[in-house]
Amino acid sequence: MHNKIQDPHICIDYYPGSHGNFLEVVCNKMAGVNTARNDPFALNGAAHVKQYAKPEQQVFFAEHWFSKKSILPTTKILSIGYTADDVLPLSQISFLRSGPYQFDSNILENNTYQKLNNEYLRPLLDMITAEYFIDESHPDCPRHILRNFFERNMVPGILRTQQFMIYEEYQDVYKFPYGTFYNKNQFVEELTKVAAWANLQYNDYDSIRKLHSQFLEKQPYKDSKQKCDQVINNILNKIDAGPDALNLFEESYVNAELVRLGHERRY
Repeated sequence: MHNKIQDPHICIDYYPGSHGNFLEVVCNKMAGVNTARNDPFALNGAAHVKQYAKPEQQVFFAEHWFSKKSILPTTKILSIGYTADDVLPLSQISFLRSGPYQFDSNILENNTYQKLNNEYLRPLLDMITAEYFIDESHPDCPRHILRNFFERNMVPGILRTQQFMIYEEYQDVYKFPYGTFYNKNQFVEELTKVAAWANLQYNDYDSIRKLHSQFLEKQPYKDSKQKCDQVINNILNKIDAGPDALNLFEESYVNAELVRLGHERRY
């Protein structure tokens, strides 16, 4: 049971990995809430070190509210939305930062069962074991099985989650586009709109830009889709030079797009 959050406080609702904690820090900064430290980032790059000098002044509260299956405790909701174009980087960062179980998704074929057998990733494990038998005694899952699984399920699986991010008619919801996190100008422009929506008077966007630059340095997959799209373009145009997919999720994405375009798989 969560404490009742009264207006004018604002809930930030977000899918795991879609940078809700970072948005909370930034929005509270816009609201004049000073942080107790300059760097909110943990070792894995997530903004999980959220310490406010005066916590009682906090305005924005980020959590996976959609998963609580209860009405959010405020009428103003900042909901991070995403599209099919966002799924590749979102799935990768979500997997990397699934609770305390961070590991390289590119070697998921090794000890697959142990890596997924936890409270955060168990649903994914159940879906995979429905197609390929793995258990404690046989913990590995071949890479091609995993690649084919994510080729079919990565985009529709994550997009389906948004059906749970539906709010009441009386609630005032602002949809914050996930894709703007990776664009310096678009991110600040979006924040100015959030400030107007939340009735905040804030002009010190230089400090936000500095914090956002720190954020971008810690995002390993921010250019992943652009790189994979170039791979696909090179394949379709029979160009040998250029980048190649570097991990399991990128291989699955490239294969899915090639099949959608009527081409044979690359990997």
